[in-house]
Amino acid sequence: MSEKKSKGKTAALVTYIIALLALVAGLLLPITNHTFSGGGFDFKEAPVMQAAGALASLGLNVDSGVSDLYYFPIAGGFDLGSALLLFYILTVFAAVILLVPALVLKAEKARKVIFVSELIALSSLLPFCMLEILKAGMLGEYATWNLNIIGAFAITLLMLVIQCIIERKGSGALKLILFLLSGLAASFVALGLASAVPALSSAAESAADAVSGKKPFETGTGLFSVSGATVNGRDYILLALYNMFGSFRDAETSVTVANWLGFVISALVLLNLFLDMLGLGKKTNRFMIISNVARYSAELAAVVALAITILFMTASYGVMLYLLAAIAIIQFVIQTVRAVVYKKTHRAAKPAEETESEALPAGETAPAALPAAETALASSDPSETRSYVYNVNTIYNGPTDEFINKLSTEQKVEFARMFLEKRTPVNGIPDYVVGGDNSRFFSMLLIYFVRMRDLVSDGLMNKFYEEAKLM
Repeated sequence: MSEKKSKGKTAALVTYIIALLALVAGLLLPITNHTFSGGGFDFKEAPVMQAAGALASLGLNVDSGVSDLYYFPIAGGFDLGSALLLFYILTVFAAVILLVPALVLKAEKARKVIFVSELIALSSLLPFCMLEILKAGMLGEYATWNLNIIGAFAITLLMLVIQCIIERKGSGALKLILFLLSGLAASFVALGLASAVPALSSAAESAADAVSGKKPFETGTGLFSVSGATVNGRDYILLALYNMFGSFRDAETSVTVANWLGFVISALVLLNLFLDMLGLGKKTNRFMIISNVARYSAELAAVVALAITILFMTASYGVMLYLLAAIAIIQFVIQTVRAVVYKKTHRAAKPAEETESEALPAGETAPAALPAAETALASSDPSETRSYVYNVNTIYNGPTDEFINKLSTEQKVEFARMFLEKRTPVNGIPDYVVGGDNSRFFSMLLIYFVRMRDLVSDGLMNKFYEEAKLM
């Protein structure tokens, strides 16, 4: 195992163990907003102690013996809170078990196991935290915030973000920005603007006074205001959970359409938050790029459609609608730029692949790599063949960087003589900068694949190809 891969696995394991401790603590500790204000610790209210009660609420004949701290019954009497609690308990056990393969597997596979384990745990905790927010909105000052659940989610998410940035670097940072924007939009939907950002709520009220009587630009703090009432995204989510879609209907067709669009916007915001969270642990591929552009486009289109519908109503725009539109536009622009860059990067490697397949006669494959202790060099003229072969030293003392460290000792010497010392310069290939940005260098190597194949060993050429694919 290389030193770099070993360090990568160590970093992943450290963050995973921290996340695992947070998940277990969230399961065992009953920490609420009342714990430190005289309520103290009541371990009967810990999530693990709530398991029996959760099973009972789902119709199983068990003696709960504890309070209903986590329950959230929805349409049809189904207890969504209990189901999520049991899912959370199962994911904690799964995360503990998966620690074993994470310890024994090689670096790349271990990191995949860690990513999957944390994403499964977060998939149970994210909706759990959203329910906490919805309950707080319903109960107001009487709400019980389960800080153990929120803390477990926050710490596990932070560890996933750290791994994502270490593993994906620039791509990971962009994914984090998209996730944070989705989180901001989701907080507007789930909490309402007044609770999420009180300062913006005050500004909205001031703006409303300034444009009073100038509909539809007279504004409120929600998605829109109709008949003196402010409509929030949270209202639609709660109505949907209780299967009260009939409440969307109104005598005016425009109001009915606006209600359905408000629901679609709220649902897309929460869905995008969940998918952006999952994206933190996945490598960027063509399907992810296309689906991200599609879902941000859908959210933006729904916001625009609602804005147009409001023009046909006796209603006014809300500040939340403006903010959601701004977030959707930013996400769409970022993802579109990523799509263009991704396409250009992969297009640069495509001519090399086609040239390779066309240059070889049918049924033949590329020549085998030279023995480990040999390196071939020839003239830059592609019509000439390899002219001589010589042995190289087994120790390399030249400059190194992330790419050079991936090469064998013989390949390092060959690479240094060819591209650093330039003993056989090749027209069209830019200079290699040790430790710098060499994306254009590798792209041009692939474009001039036929010429380069006669100048460097097949093993080194394969390394070039792999590096260009990563870029």
